[in-house]
Amino acid sequence: MKIRLVSIGKGEDEFVRIGAGRFLKRIRRYHLLEEVRLKEVKAGKGAEILRVIRLEGERILKVLDPRDRVCVLDVAGEEISSEGFAEFLENELRRPGRSLTFVIGGAEGLSPEVRSRADRRLSLSQMTLTHELARLILLEQIYRGFTILKGKRYHR
Repeated sequence: MKIRLVSIGKGEDEFVRIGAGRFLKRIRRYHLLEEVRLKEVKAGKGAEILRVIRLEGERILKVLDPRDRVCVLDVAGEEISSEGFAEFLENELRRPGRSLTFVIGGAEGLSPEVRSRADRRLSLSQMTLTHELARLILLEQIYRGFTILKGKRYHR
């Protein structure tokens, strides 16, 4: 089973690019992780936001395999500890034949269709984060989860 990270986003700040690259390299020591970066939809004002959410949702749904276990990052999702996240990773990766796919929506959020496709909804924080920063934090938590499972010193 592989881990996939599907996200909507434009170019990223240099510190995010460097940090994400470091965590991707570290994660891949433990497990295969594939990233799918989808182009964001440009928004106008007002009702355009609903159009953006719908179109980005369609893009996300197109890249999800029906067999995937899908976990979306959502401000209204469940908050868990790093140890709880490590346990979640361990349990999901034991399931045969399916990918564990994390989804990070764009700046306007996730469509109802993507939310309803989710097997689990997690929140990184009650604070609002940019989707690029959420991606960096999620990658760090995936790495931390593996170090917890392997008993490494990274998590103290």
